[in-house]
Amino acid sequence: MKILFKLLIPFFLVSLLVSVVAYFALDAERSVGTAYIGVGEETIPVIEALDDMRFAGMRIVTSTHEYYSILSENKSRPLQEIESEKIMYGIEL
Repeated sequence: MKILFKLLIPFFLVSLLVSVVAYFALDAERSVGTAYIGVGEETIPVIEALDDMRFAGMRIVTSTHEYYSILSENKSRPLQEIESEKIMYGIEL
């Protein structure tokens, strides 16, 4: 056997082995990517909706607390008068 064949046969065998491993790696990457896209389409919108609900709940609690603190400040005057005084005070500051 010539030296050229002795050098080329191991090279082709290694190349064949690398191509088989690369094929299986690409196939695994493709299947993982497909599974991740499916999970991402289901999970991410739910997480965003839960965050929106949490912020909306905090806004409701804050507004309710503010309303009752203004209401309990002075029960003899109407609420609009108290709010307008607070707005004027804020503008002056």
